[in-house]
Amino acid sequence: MAAVSLTAGLAHAAATLPIAYFPLNYYNGPEHKISTNLVIDQTTIEVVYDLGSDTFWTFGPNSTENWGCTSLFCPGPCNASVTDYYNWPESSTASKPEPADFFASYGAFTKYVSGDMTINDTFTFTSVAGQSSTIPNLEVAVVDYMQQRLGTDGTCTDSGSYDHGIMGVAPYQHSASWNTSGPNVRHDLLQQGTIAAPVHCMWFDEAPDNANGTYTGGAIMGGLDLSKFTGDLVEVISELADPSEPEAASVGYYVPPPIISVNGTIVSDVAAALGSPCQIDSGTSMDSLPISNQTAFQLATGIASTPDGALAWPGSCSSIPADLFLDMEFQGKNASQSVTIKVPLRSYARDGYDVPSGYCALSLSLSGCLLASPFSTAAFFAADDDKGMIALAQGGISKRGSGVDYSQVVQSIPI
Repeated sequence: MAAVSLTAGLAHAAATLPIAYFPLNYYNGPEHKISTNLVIDQTTIEVVYDLGSDTFWTFGPNSTENWGCTSLFCPGPCNASVTDYYNWPESSTASKPEPADFFASYGAFTKYVSGDMTINDTFTFTSVAGQSSTIPNLEVAVVDYMQQRLGTDGTCTDSGSYDHGIMGVAPYQHSASWNTSGPNVRHDLLQQGTIAAPVHCMWFDEAPDNANGTYTGGAIMGGLDLSKFTGDLVEVISELADPSEPEAASVGYYVPPPIISVNGTIVSDVAAALGSPCQIDSGTSMDSLPISNQTAFQLATGIASTPDGALAWPGSCSSIPADLFLDMEFQGKNASQSVTIKVPLRSYARDGYDVPSGYCALSLSLSGCLLASPFSTAAFFAADDDKGMIALAQGGISKRGSGVDYSQVVQSIPI
């Protein structure tokens, strides 16, 4: 069995269960990202921890970013070298590269990456709270090209922001409906014996005092830390696609939309809550909420509209009341159960985003249903891929930077 090696700060708490731990950050700024810092040979790469994709990749040496064309798969006139890359030739623990065609697209093909190799290596993951975990023999796809569907003013001076690596933690699939096309960390760890169960969980600690501060949290593959939530952990209805139906292919985790209320006033649409499923996607920055009556929503929350029509808080981000919540109620798989996740409105604050003076931008929209990184700051998420189970509880309760409580780690969802 491959061992999970932890740094000195955690070495005293050797896990009795074989798990892999990833410390997480959530940056409450222009780019709302849930990520972990991959550190190797004095290089730090921010890697998005993504429930909405299923492969692990990062840039390697001599990588190029291309932009300047807004058409699909159209190379633009602008090219730039990628910084903050995985310099695998200089890693003493890197395996020999294996040939592998890799391709992944994001944001309705607004970005795609490609590469031709995978490598196994020992990686250390850290957070801003000082948590650290070193995991051996992780397979990663090394990409050398990114194309952004992004226009240019003709100067090629602004390529826009982009991710330097994504760890997709959606279920590994090999079926008639979908084939995972690259390294899937949880599947690989399970095959190696580093973890012993196809379960995982994700949580965040108490919100920072500063509305624009960085959140800290963590994720475990192979187990669940029962100290990271309060109240009941409730199995909710899973809307995963039937793998026997090729036309029903999907990647990620889907649940029926929640009923959303503010101070007891329901603001979501009952009809919408019975409609199409809602994806839980930590790799996306903006929650999309099933709310059609914008006026009622604004009256209930105090949210305003900017002169150009965007939803924003009418004041500084720090003026958003810390006790103002969006209460999201999810029906349990057992009809007699439900679970309510209280998401602080402050979790949606988007400091540094382009809004008029006197407003605080918010990472939410009122259409469809996507529960993204702001939702994830308040929810304890757990899944068992073999059983198709998804469970939720109220998170955001553990002390900042507290790491894993190994005495509270279990190997299956206690439902």
